[in-house]
Amino acid sequence: MKRDPQGADSRNRAPRKWWRYALTAIFWLGLASCIWVLAENWQASADALHRIPEALWLVLLVLLGCFWYSSIAVWRSAVQAHGIPRPGFADAASHLALLLLGKYLPGGVWGFLARHASLRAHGAQALVAGLFEQYLGVVTLFVLAAVLYVAVEVHATAMLFVPVIPFVTGFGWRILIGTANAIHARLLAKLALLREAPVLTPSAAFHAGALSVVMQLAQLAFIAAFAHWGLQLPWLPSIAIAAVYGIAIVVGILSILVPGGIGVREATFLLLCGGQFKGADAIAFLAALRLVFTVFDGATGVVAYAARLRGALTR
Repeated sequence: MKRDPQGADSRNRAPRKWWRYALTAIFWLGLASCIWVLAENWQASADALHRIPEALWLVLLVLLGCFWYSSIAVWRSAVQAHGIPRPGFADAASHLALLLLGKYLPGGVWGFLARHASLRAHGAQALVAGLFEQYLGVVTLFVLAAVLYVAVEVHATAMLFVPVIPFVTGFGWRILIGTANAIHARLLAKLALLREAPVLTPSAAFHAGALSVVMQLAQLAFIAAFAHWGLQLPWLPSIAIAAVYGIAIVVGILSILVPGGIGVREATFLLLCGGQFKGADAIAFLAALRLVFTVFDGATGVVAYAARLRGALTR
């Protein structure tokens, strides 16, 4: 009896297509539920948003655009640094959208897994590239936020440390990989995939690290500007607030069991911020920022879908 390779191939593709649609639906349901939660604080958010002059919203949108564009650049650089052909801009944008929307699902890692699924043919290289990019984002944001806070609260010369951050993150990654390989050699054979992945050259690690600094600077600048214009605070306290919020974002990212870090990010901010400003203003600030970032995450999905659709139509 002859086998039908074409029929078998189509049967194999069908389940993958079904899961793709199911995963997309779950992403948007998670996003909708997050917006529903934010609706309870709508009035407080609206008050903070209305304080920002319309002309200055353009500046905020530019900062968010820089954050989005540099996030894509970091991912493309991380992929290329691990020996994988650099994805096109539309593909990288869709990967970022999956990552951002996936965080609204319990577990927080679904966006990472969904993005990695499109690169599974590259095996260990793709997995380690994804881990490297996530490591870069978290560590860079934490170190940069700490430096900004020290610069504002202690001494401005702390800002001189910013250009050194890519070296610190690159060196830290090499230590992590070395430690993981040492553990593999003695305890865990499953970590053999780390040995299969290429070792990053110092220049590749620095390039990706520098892009990550630009990305996180754009995000923190947006938060500081939002605090300055939305809460009408002086610039220095606004920068300090942005630094604290950056650390709260890191804590929210690490709490992978909470969708989008909702509640964890806000609680961390309130705990660390102390008496920077009144409680009512803090709630308004947090609710408005959460709303803006949630809309931003959803917009990335729309833009990525449009970019992929345009690419498919022009082929």
